[in-house]
Amino acid sequence: MKYQLEKYRGSRSRYPCPRCGKKNEFARYIDEIGDHLDSSVGRCNRESSCGYHLTPKEFLGLSAPIRPVGNNRMNAITTVNTVNAPSRFNQAEYFDTIDNSLLVRSLEHTDKNRFLNFLLSFIDPEHVGKMIKDYLIGTTKTGKTVFWQIDAKGRGRTGKIISYDEKTGKRDKQINPSWIHYELKRAKVLPEAFQHQLCFFGEHLLNRDKRKPVAVVEAEKTAAVASIFLDQYIWLAIGGKSYLKAEKLRRFRGRKIVLFPDADGFDLWQREAADAKRFGLNVTTSRIIEDAATAEEKKGGYDLADYLIAGELKAQKHNEYANSYNAKIAKILSNENLLELFEELLDERIAIMDSEEEAMKPENVRAMVDFIAD
Repeated sequence: MKYQLEKYRGSRSRYPCPRCGKKNEFARYIDEIGDHLDSSVGRCNRESSCGYHLTPKEFLGLSAPIRPVGNNRMNAITTVNTVNAPSRFNQAEYFDTIDNSLLVRSLEHTDKNRFLNFLLSFIDPEHVGKMIKDYLIGTTKTGKTVFWQIDAKGRGRTGKIISYDEKTGKRDKQINPSWIHYELKRAKVLPEAFQHQLCFFGEHLLNRDKRKPVAVVEAEKTAAVASIFLDQYIWLAIGGKSYLKAEKLRRFRGRKIVLFPDADGFDLWQREAADAKRFGLNVTTSRIIEDAATAEEKKGGYDLADYLIAGELKAQKHNEYANSYNAKIAKILSNENLLELFEELLDERIAIMDSEEEAMKPENVRAMVDFIAD
């Protein structure tokens, strides 16, 4: 497949540079049908001050002909598979897979994973543990998160490597995401001829329950987090807003499919859903974020995980306050002197406010409880 830099069609065809962060300066590579590669693949226009340029060949490690790959020095870490390519290409396409032993090794450093440690700071370890087990989330030796892509047949395609801030759970934008196959080729563990083919993150979960509807989100993190709070779906991630195409949803035929676009992607995914319906698929697009997001949140591309995490933290903060307040009430009720003081203070408030109803408003009662119990 051939790739080229996307032609300039105004500021909407230029993106933030993954290195310098400058907006509307980054040209991304597209394939023959106009699909973007990963958001890190492209060239920054600020050649003198930045100079960032990651080519498709460097990212994918593609050689000119598509061919099967033999064993490498890591005891057959790759295997060769032949799959049917989309009919418009009218050719057989080969892709390689990564041996599961490498995936298992990535599960050894979970305690160092900054993203998982962030979740464990406010979510029950049992729920986080189930998420790790379900999605087989790996960890690098430096604490980065590995979102493995395992297809419905249990074959490891590759894995996306992302660095997160342990305090905020946000992606560390100073460190570009990468891919397992790319890093292994750089380390000479995989041969340069290794050919990968992406699938949905979480695709291996489809065979567990064929009755559950499929929920599709953009980011791997979003799918993993949503699985904790909304387990009525099988959560999958496509990996990028522009990667979702109607024909990719055909593999879910016979299931109910719900798309959960980020705050800046509703219109695009709504169009893909309409196309998918023409294939006879049962697809709907959730408006939950579209209706709730502010203009600023839409501009920032908020996703479902942002809302779920914010909601959970807010609920926990409320519960902490409620527990503290209830403890103060119990302290007052168990101490005759404090209870008498509370009643005297209440009488004073009633006299000042000329109304018992006003004095007994929640905010006034809380003020008296806090004053006495503290």
